[in-house]
Amino acid sequence: MCPIKRYEQALANEAPRYPYIGKLRKGAPKGENRPGRELEWFRFTSEIPGLAEVFAEIYGDQPATFEITLPHGTPRTNWEAWCEEWSDGGILKHRCDGEKCVVWYDSNGVYHTAAAGAGPDCPGGCSEVLRMSVMLPALAENGHVGLVTIETHSSHDIASIPRYIQKAYDDICHYGESMGRKMDCRDILFTVRRVPQMISSPVGGKKNPAKRGMVKHYLVQIVPAASWIKRQMAVIEEIQAAPVVPLLQSPDWEDVTSGGRPVVEVEKERPQRRPQVIPTLEEVQAEEVEGEVVEETPAPAPQKNGNGQLPHWAADSVNKRRFLNALYNRAIFDGDICKALKIPDIDHLTDFPGTGDDALKAVLAWVDQNIEESRPVSDEVFEEVPVNA
Repeated sequence: MCPIKRYEQALANEAPRYPYIGKLRKGAPKGENRPGRELEWFRFTSEIPGLAEVFAEIYGDQPATFEITLPHGTPRTNWEAWCEEWSDGGILKHRCDGEKCVVWYDSNGVYHTAAAGAGPDCPGGCSEVLRMSVMLPALAENGHVGLVTIETHSSHDIASIPRYIQKAYDDICHYGESMGRKMDCRDILFTVRRVPQMISSPVGGKKNPAKRGMVKHYLVQIVPAASWIKRQMAVIEEIQAAPVVPLLQSPDWEDVTSGGRPVVEVEKERPQRRPQVIPTLEEVQAEEVEGEVVEETPAPAPQKNGNGQLPHWAADSVNKRRFLNALYNRAIFDGDICKALKIPDIDHLTDFPGTGDDALKAVLAWVDQNIEESRPVSDEVFEEVPVNA
């Protein structure tokens, strides 16, 4: 928390970001009373001493293509476009949306701000500009982490760049959903490049401003990097090559492993599960092991409680364990046991009113009626004795 009110308000109103370390410009430096000519490449400028030289060492003197990443998750948070008027001394005179001002500089030298649509009317004299914040991985690898602004005054760029980013964002969100991941603009490696294109432009000068012709301009294009797309395709191919684990299906769904036939038809053709004989717990007392019958010592007779009644068979931990083992041996576990006996959890076995044999029969009968798939029956021998009724 920042205790100084005006800074706390600024933190609440402005999104977190890295510092700006440079700017990528489309034109040459301004000449005397005229704008700089359009370049075929990006011109990097920075107020950080030596950073322009580092950029040139990495990208060359006339870079027209390089890789970038975006610092924010959604498209709209990575760029902003306004109409602006600047003085010759580099002072912002006003910023507007083409109709209403959001920032303006009054005659007393005081800046004013207003929410979009709430300020005074645009006084005119402004031009369109789009600024997009990006990060350059190669600069970051050389120890220069921060934001770089790509600035353009081209109406074609201003109309196209947001669409490029939005399209990539839509695709990555769809791709992430298919992978079970949440992805956004920050997960994409982009390529930004200057692309020559013939567009209609004024060619008559001040004498004939209405005259237009087709002129070659070098626009800004932003697309996902080819190297990044190859990596994603490799991931998709790896997933597609993995064995498919069939999910539980509704009887009305189609079973793709059987040529798209309904599951109910396929199930009818499968071998019927063998009838399961429900043994009593006394019959579980002796099990055959390698042809020999191993009989166990009967448990001692239970002691009556103070009311002259026998304790519940599940109140004894040994009897409870023997009962559960008899079911675990048939791959029937706590969830199904509780459903069959209508108890909240396995610690409430004492809520079942019947004997141990009644409980065992009730569980197996419920499994036969409610569980469609056969459960494996283990041949392992458990040391079990009758459950006390």
